[in-house]
Amino acid sequence: VLAPKPLFLLSAYFVSNTAAAAYSYSRAAQRYPDTLKTVDTEMLTYSKHLSVMNVIGAITGNVDQILLFHFSGPVNLAIYNFAIAIPDQMKGPQKMLDMMLQARFAQRTDKDIRARMRERVFLLFSFYALVMAVYILAAPFIFLVLFPQYENSVLYSQIYAISLLAFSLVPASSYLFIRKKIKAQYWSNVVSSGVQILLMVVGVVWAGLWGLIIARVATRFLSGTYAFILYSRNVRDE
Repeated sequence: VLAPKPLFLLSAYFVSNTAAAAYSYSRAAQRYPDTLKTVDTEMLTYSKHLSVMNVIGAITGNVDQILLFHFSGPVNLAIYNFAIAIPDQMKGPQKMLDMMLQARFAQRTDKDIRARMRERVFLLFSFYALVMAVYILAAPFIFLVLFPQYENSVLYSQIYAISLLAFSLVPASSYLFIRKKIKAQYWSNVVSSGVQILLMVVGVVWAGLWGLIIARVATRFLSGTYAFILYSRNVRDE
């Protein structure tokens, strides 16, 4: 009786996403027909590389669920998912910020970007530090009101919220993307994914749920730092 349900949900997910993409494409094609007459081969090649990187990230992004379920069981998996749920909602604003930075970097020289990079990182760090502090203080009340059955997720969620500070290094990744630094982005994705999987495996086996939380926090900082190193190696003084 239960067997068809996962297949139904998966099918509904793919069908809805495909339909939305097809509708968006058809609308864009009707509104901007001239764009279909020319093919940007460079962008086409770049988009293929980005697709491969996204696959790597998608695979890595689900390893934590499998590891925790296997080594700690469904109860700890539920606690973990509630612990990361609210902090991970910051990925939405972070993606918007990333797009805004890309648009700005596209109009700037490397020299201009380099001149203001540390300032941008500092401002973002200050912003996310404020968000982190507010969430850590509010988390007990949020869980008490919204998720009273999972109040034991609060401390895990507060520790996980520290990883929000790593979003302050987003400008480095934005630079690599807008300048089409394919090799650097591959290095960033592959190394970050490899480190994340390694730390999660060690963390879960060593300390269960706590080990996974610490591994996730550490991975965000290490990934952001590595992206910043790659940015520093690729940006040019003009």
